[in-house]
Order: sequence, then structure tokens, then C-alpha cells
Amino acid sequence: MFCSQCGNELNENAKFCAFCGTGTNKSNPSIDQISEKAKKATIDAFNTFKIFFTNPVGNLGLAYNNLTSNQIIIVSVIFIIISVLITTIGIDSIITGVFCYYSPKIFDLFLSSLLIPIAFFVVISFVSSIKNQKFSYRGEFFIASVLNLPLGFFFLLTSIFSLKNIEIILALLFFLISYSILLLFSGCVKILNFSEKVSTILIPFIQLISFWLVSVLFRAIIL
Repeated sequence: MFCSQCGNELNENAKFCAFCGTGTNKSNPSIDQISEKAKKATIDAFNTFKIFFTNPVGNLGLAYNNLTSNQIIIVSVIFIIISVLITTIGIDSIITGVFCYYSPKIFDLFLSSLLIPIAFFVVISFVSSIKNQKFSYRGEFFIASVLNLPLGFFFLLTSIFSLKNIEIILALLFFLISYSILLLFSGCVKILNFSEKVSTILIPFIQLISFWLVSVLFRAIIL
């Protein structure tokens, strides 16, 4: 291995050049390297979203299986960050529009929005652990992250159309509920390997307990 700056030969494990002090590829990652990793992670998340968006029942399992273990975690984190941010923006805009003289604290809204995927993850992990004593948290984390996406888009679009367009809001709400059920059903069957019969029973249980847990956490942490 040679130094990219001065050209002197270096030890294979060297992190810096002993002659000029230039960092090697084994030193701390540069801004370009970090930027490249972030770009790749964003592309992975976008490609994963494209796979299951138009066919959540048929393609959610495919989207999950196309990712490596590390990619599953990274993509799930990106999904949660995006959904929490757009949920926070949407709710803030809705509240500000309805209560003109009141603006909620952004941090409280962000934390409240973050409680939703956390609750989904806890409940789905609990259900999964009953069937599989040695369950992988990656599948549960992935399902929780994709379940939060339609909720985020619902609040964002609601803030755009405003509550005055009640027909559009009801249509969006119907889409949110239907799409979330399809995602959860597909996740239970294709990722957690539950039977379709058991998954049908689990869906309302997971949804109800998750939102109950959100309310408990909200009262305990926010209020």
C-alpha cells in the first residue's frame, strides 16, 4: 500500500502515512465516504419502497428478502426518520391551522410521532416471540417502520388539503386504514411466517394494542 499524497510505501494496517501524515483508507471515514454511504442507503430505501408500494401484499416479503441484515436496519431507520418528520410537520400544520393562536412544541410533536413506530415494534416483537423463541428483531423492526409510512403521508396530505375538504380527508383515512392492514397482513405472513388464518386474527390485536400503548407512553412521557 502506498500513500496517496507522497507516494511512500506504507504498512498494510497503517491508518496514517508515517512520512507526511496523510490518512489512509483505514483511517476515519472522510466526508466523501460518509456522503457515499448516505447516498447508497437512501437509494436502497427508495428502491425498497418502490418494490412494495404498489403491491404491499405480494411484494413486501420480496422487498425485505432483497436486503442484507445491515441494509434492513438502515432502510428501516430511514423509513422511521422520514415518517416521523412528515408526521410532525403535518400535525403541526393542522394544529396551527385550526388553532390560529396556538403553535405546539415541535420537539413534543416529534417525540409523540416517534412513539408510534416504537409501539408497533414492541407489540409486533411480543407477538413474534410467542411463535419464535429465537426471533430476529430485524423483521419486526422493518414491519414497524413501513407501517409508519402511510400514517406520516396521511398527516402530511391532510395538512395540505386542510380539514375543510372533509371528503378528501375521509378518502385519505380510508386509504390509510386499508393500506396499513395490507402491510401488516403481508408482514405477518411473508416476514414473520404466520399462517394467513392466524395473521387475520393478529391484525386487529396488533393495531389496537399498539395505539393503546402509544396513548400510555404519551401520557407518561409527554403530559
